Amino acid sequence: MDIELGLSWRLGRGHATAVEPRLFALLEAIREQGSLNRGARQVGVSYRSAWDLLQAWSRQLGQPLVHLERGRGARLTPLGEKLLWAEQQARQRLAPLLADLGAELRDALDAVGNRSQAGELSISASHSLAHELLRDIVRRTTRIELRLQNAGSLESLQRFNEGKFDLAGFHIVEGELRDEMARHYHALLDADKHVLIRVAARRQGLIVARGNPKRIRTLRDLARGGIRFVNRQAGSGTRLLLDALLRREGVDARGIAGYENEEFTHSATAALLASGAADAALGIEAAARRFDLDFVPFATETYYFAARKAALSSPPIDGLVSALSSAEFRRGLRAMAGYDPTDSGRCEPCAI
Repeated sequence: MDIELGLSWRLGRGHATAVEPRLFALLEAIREQGSLNRGARQVGVSYRSAWDLLQAWSRQLGQPLVHLERGRGARLTPLGEKLLWAEQQARQRLAPLLADLGAELRDALDAVGNRSQAGELSISASHSLAHELLRDIVRRTTRIELRLQNAGSLESLQRFNEGKFDLAGFHIVEGELRDEMARHYHALLDADKHVLIRVAARRQGLIVARGNPKRIRTLRDLARGGIRFVNRQAGSGTRLLLDALLRREGVDARGIAGYENEEFTHSATAALLASGAADAALGIEAAARRFDLDFVPFATETYYFAARKAALSSPPIDGLVSALSSAEFRRGLRAMAGYDPTDSGRCEPCAI
């Protein structure tokens, strides 16, 4: 099942009315063409229809959207320019979130369908932008259907242990904090029963506004006055990492404005920063770059899928490992900021 989610607008003074999507397309065409007539042709409507559309919305908003001059064509008014800018900003910032949500909803609906899925893999996994790429490759190159649901690292491993999912996606930091972070997972992983499939290494750090106007460079800066933080949900690998880093630096979480404000994906936290509603978040570099934000690296971590040894040679998992090991997957990851696909697809003993 394919699901596409989109953005709709309602505008007006006193009583908001649904906006026809072609209004934004017409404004963009007029700005490009400098003419209402040519803009209407570009959008595929008559001059009269374009004129009526502009007049209707100018009345609704109380100001003209386009300024027409005989012999000099057409140009957007300040309101028209700002309205088009707002629509483009909303589309740019929300598109990744809607794509992630659409994929998750599609998997959830497919899961309750009546299809026979001998080639299905169910995965509960901590959020990763690599999932989008992996899902596309698996869908095009195999007959396996990935049913993937986002959850925190701890919750994903708990669901996996309860037998609700075939795989669990989680991440663990490398370096001096690795042993401390591993303790969270020890009770949920069994070296005799489980194996780890390496997905990728990736960089975690502070996501901040473009140009880092508030000069946020350390975790201690988060406790400064005027800094608005947005957190990941309790139980997520990123939240576990943040808390470990705060303890190491001696920073009291209670002094961070917004520590209690939670989002459930890296894309959601980055979108919040891009909207200006927050100043900093801990997240992956790829999410920062996707939303044209700056990034202060703190750590490198490895993202794994936990699998059952008994199922490792099954066709679905074998196909997944092949996709992870493929040159296409590795090329795609290298194009994503902060990801390192070295050894992607490698199966390792469950020893963390």
